[in-house]
Order: sequence, then C-alpha cells, then structure tokens
Amino acid sequence: MSEQVVSMESKVKSQVSAARPAAPSPEALALQVVMRLQSTLDPEQVLRYFLQEAAPLVGLSSVRLQSDGLDTVLQAGRSRRCRVVQRLRINGELLGELTLSRARPWREEERETLDQLVALLVHPLHNAVRFQQAQAAARHDSLTGLLNRHALDQALAREVSLAHRHQHPLSLMVVDLDRFKQINDRYGHRAGDAALRRLADMLEENCRGGDLVFRYAGDEFVVLMAHTRASGAMRSGERLLQAVAEVTVAMGEEGECFDLRASAGVAALAEGESAEDLFHRADLALLRAKRYGRNRLICD
Repeated sequence: MSEQVVSMESKVKSQVSAARPAAPSPEALALQVVMRLQSTLDPEQVLRYFLQEAAPLVGLSSVRLQSDGLDTVLQAGRSRRCRVVQRLRINGELLGELTLSRARPWREEERETLDQLVALLVHPLHNAVRFQQAQAAARHDSLTGLLNRHALDQALAREVSLAHRHQHPLSLMVVDLDRFKQINDRYGHRAGDAALRRLADMLEENCRGGDLVFRYAGDEFVVLMAHTRASGAMRSGERLLQAVAEVTVAMGEEGECFDLRASAGVAALAEGESAEDLFHRADLALLRAKRYGRNRLICD
C-alpha cells in the first residue's frame, strides 16, 4: 500500500512539473524588457516601465533621470536611502545621469544584474528623449526660444474652448516692434535678431507665470492670458511697453546702440466668439496703435 502511495505521489509531482511553465531564459527575459521599454516614446513612461521590470529582479524602488536634453528631472517611484548613480552614454554622447535607489544595500550580484538592466534601458531612453526634443523643437521658434505659430494655433483653440465651457475670461495681446525695418536697414539683420531676442526676453520677464508667450511671425508676438479680463491685460501691456521703452540694445565692439519701442493691441474674448475672430480683433487694435503714433497700447 505504501509503495502505491509513493508511486502515485511521484506521478502527481511529475505531472505538476510538466504543467508548470519553465522559467524564461536570460535572453528571453532581456527581450521582454527591451520590447516593453521600446513600446513608448515618452521618457517618463520608459522610466516607469523600467521600474516595473526591475523591481521584482533587484528590488528597485525608484529611478531618476537628469538630462540636459529635458526641461525637467524625471522620476518614477519613491527614493530610498541606498542609491546608485550611473552616467548614461551612447556613442560617446552623454545622455544624462541616472539615479537608482532602494531601501537596503546592493549585493555584488544584484549590482551586476542592475548594470545589465541599465544597459537595456539606454537605447529606448535615448530614442524617447530625442523624440521629445524633436517635438519641442517643432513647437518653438529657433531664434527666440518662444513657442511658435503652430503652438499658438493649438493653444488658442484650446483656451477659447475652455473659456466658453467654464465661462471664465480670456484675453489676447499682440505686440509688435516699432520701426523694425529701419533697425534692419540701418544696423543690419544681426541687430534685428538681437532686437527680437531682447523683446522676447522682455515679454517673458514682464508677463505672469500662467501667461503663454509666442513669436507669431517676423517682429510680431502674442501673449495669451487665461482667466484675465481686458483691464488686467491692459495693465500687463502698459507694464510691458514701459519696460521695453527703457531698453537699449548695444551692437558690436564699437558700442553703437539703439533704443527699442513697441506697440500692442488687446482684445478680450466675447461670448460665442471664435479663436480666429479674437485674434483678428487684437491684431486690428495693434494696427490702430501703430497708426496713431506707435509706442502705445490700444484695447478693442
């Protein structure tokens, strides 16, 4: 009887072992990790996926990336006291600094596994960072670094829709350098570029944190002010033009310099108004400001 029980137990164990899936090989595991990391071009999501894959293997609690190619530091998970810092390079180029952490110290074999996992991370993370940089470049003006016309079209449509839906005020200001053609003709295009960059800096310095600033075309700039009535937009515009009037742009070693002046037009969103009509009214107000003598602000 005892021999039959032992024999039956052996058969059951054999059947269970046959039914249980075999552990994946290191090659299969590496392929699984890489395929998941390559499934997104969002750098922050790449880090989240990496943490999910690495946590059960090495007890990873957090991963943090600091890169010159990104505007912000990215992190997935909660930082712990035991940290490993690695500088990521690809083809000799520094991608960034990666900080990995967990609660307990790392054993040597765990560090080896961690190094292998990080090696799988480098290429997918590089692709995601470069993709995000390309997207940012497509939305920004190369001369001033401000958001460009394409970004304005998207933001204006979004903000107008939100303003109508939630019934909050929205204002738009169009700003233009006075006598920009004369600056180019007298001092050259290099001086014109310097004037545009200086005005862009003044806009960012004198606008509120929630305002969006765009270079629309040529020497024309746009400030989109959510939750702002015409009176608030006018105060911002007056402050801006006063600041611009105090600016002098110096050119070259000879010390030749010129003053800046600007004009602006403001319009506040009316009930049921489209994004195109709002912009058109602000632009017409700007044209009136220039027609009436420049260096002034007019509200439609």
